[in-house]
Parts: sequence; C-alpha cells; structure tokens
Amino acid sequence: MDTPKRLYFPLNDETAPEAVVVHCSAPRFQDAFQGFVKTELKIAHYAPIIIPGSVSSVSLDLAMPKRLKALRDYVEFMVDQVPSRRIVIINHEDCRMYASLSKFFRQIIPTQQILDLGKAAKLFSNWLPVLRQIELYMAKISTNGQIAASEATKKSVYFEKVVF
Repeated sequence: MDTPKRLYFPLNDETAPEAVVVHCSAPRFQDAFQGFVKTELKIAHYAPIIIPGSVSSVSLDLAMPKRLKALRDYVEFMVDQVPSRRIVIINHEDCRMYASLSKFFRQIIPTQQILDLGKAAKLFSNWLPVLRQIELYMAKISTNGQIAASEATKKSVYFEKVVF
C-alpha cells in the first residue's frame, strides 16, 4: 500500500503580525485585498479577520446583535495578537452581503458602508483603548484602471482612504 504524498507548507512562528486587517470574504476581491495590504500599506504579516460584509454588523446592532458580538470577540482576540495595536478596516463596492442586508439600512449602500467604517472605528477605539492606529479604506471597482497585460479581466480595484 502506497503512503499518500503529503505537501508541507511553512509555519511562521517567528514574525509577529504588524496589523489586524478586517475585510469582506467576497472571493472576487481577495487578490485585491491581499495586494493592497502588502503592496500599498506595506504590511508583510497581518492577522486577517475575513467576514461576509466586513463590518456591516455595526449597523445591525439592534436587528442582529449576535453578529456585532461575534465581530467584537474576533477583533478583541486578534488585537491581542498584534504588538503594534494597528487595525485596518476595508469595505468594498458592490458588496453582496450589504445588498442582502439593505432592508435594515436607512442610507443607500455606498453611504452606509462609509458610515459603517466610521462607526466601526469609534466602536473599536471604545472597546479597545490599546489600539494605536485605526485605518479605514473603501475598495472601489474601476473599468479604466491600470491592469497588467496578463490579466483576463477588464475590471480592477483601487482603494481610497476614508477619514472621519
């Protein structure tokens, strides 16, 4: 009987994460999120919190309090793993989770997403006074952006900093 061939992958116990990064789980945005964090923000090692709708639960505190509780628990746990106490929060255009929750919002989705970034920043700083840096970004879809010639898509993603 043949022993199945196993593949082995590195385990990085040596490098502490430089930040916690919260973003949506939408598969079509994952390459953009990872590229942005590593290339533009220059964060080589980070602790990801990947949740459908990113921080949409901050607007659902009354309608769906368990979602907000879960987000808080995840953020508190992961911030404890990051010596720098830096957190990056990203929402993105055309979020299907936000679309599915739109009946709970008073604003149009793009406006709600920006408001939620600000609300999340305020909540996180209240829950975790140890946080030293909170950064907010909105991922936007472009049909005119610079795309590598090898890319098969006609769309690209860019990121805008959100300031409150």
